[in-house]
Amino acid sequence: IACVLDFEHGLLADRFLDFGKLDEHVFSGFADGRAAFLAAYDEVCPLPDGWESRVRLGHAVHALSMSVYFLRWTPKWAPQYVRELQEWLDGDRG
Repeated sequence: IACVLDFEHGLLADRFLDFGKLDEHVFSGFADGRAAFLAAYDEVCPLPDGWESRVRLGHAVHALSMSVYFLRWTPKWAPQYVRELQEWLDGDRG
């Protein structure tokens, strides 16, 4: 992967919120690419202590926003995101 641009939900927020979407749509099908991406990312913008927790929170925020989005536009996909959010709240997801 040379570059990923996604301005669909562009906003000024914690940089690790993007990992919810990246992990779901990019690295779920290309798991080996995640380590290379993180190494390159760390070179350009060093990963701070506790970044993994911020990624987990990014996953939860992604699940919450997608459940609301799909409830409105494609309700059949909403339960998947509600389950992911519940798993995060239960402490079962990394």
